[in-house]
Amino acid sequence: MVSVINITRGSYHKLQFNIGDSQDVSGYTITFSMDNDPIAVPNPAIMKTSGSGIDMTDASTGTIYVELTEADTRALEVSTHTLEYRYDLLFEKDSKPEVWHKGMAIVENPVYLAPE
Repeated sequence: MVSVINITRGSYHKLQFNIGDSQDVSGYTITFSMDNDPIAVPNPAIMKTSGSGIDMTDASTGTIYVELTEADTRALEVSTHTLEYRYDLLFEKDSKPEVWHKGMAIVENPVYLAPE
């Protein structure tokens, strides 16, 4: 599945992913990585793993949450027509990795409204 997520720079985001038709993902090791350089696989801009930024409290229903902290998103550059981020959600069980979700992330600056 490929999708686009919008991220406000310097803001907390909790991303929800639903895997398949209530597929049980208990026992899987899950990794979320995001970068603007497809060659930077060893050192992505953001990396979260099971128990460290990835919440699997609903693993039996195939629902997981990825938490991006303010510090995570503050470190990202704002997206432009020449800079875009890609992310992968990788599941691994019995040493067999599978990419189940992949997509693009658009990073925007926060918008502040001046008081009237």
